[in-house]
Amino acid sequence: MHFSEGISLNTAQNILNFSVNNGIGNPVLAIRDALDYKVIHLTFLNPFISGTIYTITANNFKDFSNNTIVQVVNQNFVWYN
Repeated sequence: MHFSEGISLNTAQNILNFSVNNGIGNPVLAIRDALDYKVIHLTFLNPFISGTIYTITANNFKDFSNNTIVQVVNQNFVWYN
């Protein structure tokens, strides 16, 4: 995921802050990018089905000033393998 500002390490790497619908659930791994603190790499255990529309939800984030980002992010995407 790509955010508009840098995300604190603790909130960026909390897998409970992310969820995908359609039975995918939470990621098993969330890693903030080492060079771009606005990017979080997610790894999921459950497989995505090619051509399916999913919604990812992300919340409970803080920026580097410890300000809570109040807005819940719901973003639709289509997975193609």
